[in-house]
Amino acid sequence: MKGQISAEMLIILAIVIAVAVVLASQLMKTSKTMGQSIEESSSIISHQTESLRVGMYCTDTQDCCANISNCNLECKNNACDWK
Repeated sequence: MKGQISAEMLIILAIVIAVAVVLASQLMKTSKTMGQSIEESSSIISHQTESLRVGMYCTDTQDCCANISNCNLECKNNACDWK
């Protein structure tokens, strides 16, 4: 009969769908882990950048914190220092 799907084809289709779901789940876990890793690396780099600026000449806190988000530096006596 035309247009009918055999039981074997249904089983193969179910297996393919199950494999796709498992792969998608693993991909989501991996992307979440990578996102956290990138965030941690960004935080470390930001802190290292701040460390390099300690003691740098400044006229105001903006000089110390240029291009750094959540900056922990401030300008004290014309030199960048930790808050």
